[in-house]
Amino acid sequence: MKKTLLFAATAAFLTTTSAQAWNLAPCSSTEVAKRGRYVEQLRAAKSNAAAYVPKPFPRSNAHIVENFFYQFRYLRDALTVDRYHLRRQ
Repeated sequence: MKKTLLFAATAAFLTTTSAQAWNLAPCSSTEVAKRGRYVEQLRAAKSNAAAYVPKPFPRSNAHIVENFFYQFRYLRDALTVDRYHLRRQ
């Protein structure tokens, strides 16, 4: 009995918390403008910028994997440079 009650309470809690995450609210014009500026920054990013990814708006799994590997290499190289500078001090 206690297990069933605990399971029901957990399920009810998870249902309400996941439903709250999907409450959509209309965006104000300032929020839409901010998102538009961010999209333009992503599209205009050069390969040496921190926000750059090869496919800023991926349309397939292959594009997602390409972005992941690019970001992984970018972060790995940045950490390597930081470690090198720390060792030299």
